[in-house]
Amino acid sequence: MKSPQNFQNPLYEGSTSKFSDEGDDWPLPDRSCIGEDPTTPSKASDAQSSESYRTVHMHVTESARMHALHSREFCSNELVTSKYNIVTFIPVNLFQQFCRPANLYFLTNAAIQLIPGLSPTGWPTTVLPLSFVLILNAFKEAYDDFKRHRSDNEVNTRMCEVLQGEGIKHVKWKSIIVGDVIRVRCNSEIPADLLFLSSSDPQGLAYLETANLDGEMNLKIQNAFYQSSTLNPDDGDMSFHALSGLIIDCEQPNNKLYEFEGSVSFQGQGLMPFDVSQLLLRGATLRNTQWVIGAVVFTGADTKYMMNMVVAPRKVSHLERKMNILVAGVFIMQLLLCIGLAIGHFMWTYSNSNHYYLANDKAWPEPGLDLTGLVVQVLRFIILLSPLIPISLYVSLEIVKVFQCWFIQWDSHLVYKPAGGHAQTRTSNLNEELGQNFGQVQYVLADKTGTLTQNMMSFVQCSINGIVYGNLTKSSFAGEPSACTHTVCEDQYLIEELNKSNPLPDSQSQKCKDFFFHLAVCHTVLPTYSDEDETGEITYQASSPDEEALVQGAALCGFQLTRRTSSELTVESQCVFRANFQRPTQSWLYWSSPVKGKG
Repeated sequence: MKSPQNFQNPLYEGSTSKFSDEGDDWPLPDRSCIGEDPTTPSKASDAQSSESYRTVHMHVTESARMHALHSREFCSNELVTSKYNIVTFIPVNLFQQFCRPANLYFLTNAAIQLIPGLSPTGWPTTVLPLSFVLILNAFKEAYDDFKRHRSDNEVNTRMCEVLQGEGIKHVKWKSIIVGDVIRVRCNSEIPADLLFLSSSDPQGLAYLETANLDGEMNLKIQNAFYQSSTLNPDDGDMSFHALSGLIIDCEQPNNKLYEFEGSVSFQGQGLMPFDVSQLLLRGATLRNTQWVIGAVVFTGADTKYMMNMVVAPRKVSHLERKMNILVAGVFIMQLLLCIGLAIGHFMWTYSNSNHYYLANDKAWPEPGLDLTGLVVQVLRFIILLSPLIPISLYVSLEIVKVFQCWFIQWDSHLVYKPAGGHAQTRTSNLNEELGQNFGQVQYVLADKTGTLTQNMMSFVQCSINGIVYGNLTKSSFAGEPSACTHTVCEDQYLIEELNKSNPLPDSQSQKCKDFFFHLAVCHTVLPTYSDEDETGEITYQASSPDEEALVQGAALCGFQLTRRTSSELTVESQCVFRANFQRPTQSWLYWSSPVKGKG
């Protein structure tokens, strides 16, 4: 192994591999082209006079925070996803249960049996079984809602660091209010919508995983304000009072994840506009950054995460819909049968009313042979034939669903191996949909690869200057899809070309090195380490498995991406000699659209 030296790349003649100028910071991109004329004033400049904006004052002292807490100008940060509370449980649950045709049918029967002289069996035969069914279903609903309350409480009681005075105070998530300045640690969820002020990254960057928001696993890069990016609560000279004069004018809460604008007023520095790149959304998870500091602008129901959560209506499965149709059909058949029996009873009574063994009117009052008598007999026959619809119809189905939930959670085949977690059933109302719908699927239409399929890429073969390297065999596609093997680095001819020292500029060896050099440089992949001192194993975070496979293949071939910042890439070469070369990020292209803006 030769000693480290600068890599001389023929593509950049006259310069070594370290492209960044010493002592000069890489210029920040000009964002004046994003959707508006830079000569026109920002909408946030007149925010105080517009109802479409809200004004947020920072309160970093205890007295200011207590005053804001008692004023209750903005909503609480408490999360509530449960359906019931102690007061609403009984009426709401009874209403939902009697929306079912069978339960409403038996309630009507019970009401008829309470009328003296109509019921041939007595009210306990229907009221007691119906009460048992309703109570059993209520216990099941209470158990499901108890799990929601427990999940809400777990989220609301998480602790967060709020910066106050010259120290840090630990408060619960539900106690966070608009105007708080909080610090979020690595691998923690953002508790509220924050305006990004500073981070542990020297460039003022933060990497967010937004899988809970948009389903995307790739990391998003957010930028802190340049004026506040040096704030560090661990420094002794950190002055929290400098933030007390910070005033934020931002738009009112809305559900647009990729749109946000406003301005910040620092003491003596005028108005500075911001956009969605300075917004840390609730529900996102902080990655690859030790900590971030942000000012709370939206809490609770005002956060974009909560505003994108719609109130779920009561879901009715296909099986229950069919059951309701069958119940209605049985009831119609029963009603016709009761009318026929009542008419037959009238005809028989009219011709056989004088038999000695029949009770007289005094012992057994009978309605007359008129319309009222017909209705009374129809109601009596409805009560007699009510077992045609079993009273335990729905409760039996609910009991089966509870056991199905348990079996789903215990199923060893329904395990997500990377996380080691079993399947979780959030509700038992739609269990049968798994077999009724998913079990009958013949065609899957997806918008892109990886939506419903496991998208694993392996770097197996490449063509450089017309020469193909790597062997493509059937064994390349065998085995588990999670075991990605980048076999291109096993080609002996490729290894020989990469290990040649001092190749000519137009030689095949140099072209191979240039090829893998560009694979290691031209991408948006972010290298991450298993430990904070960046000495452990490197893993790559990519927006697509294609990029990840190409960068991993380049690393196995001797060109390993080791570090990435907003202005510089560091690649380590291990081909014959060991060389470290750094390449600055040449430019950033910003664009925005009504659907999604990216940078």
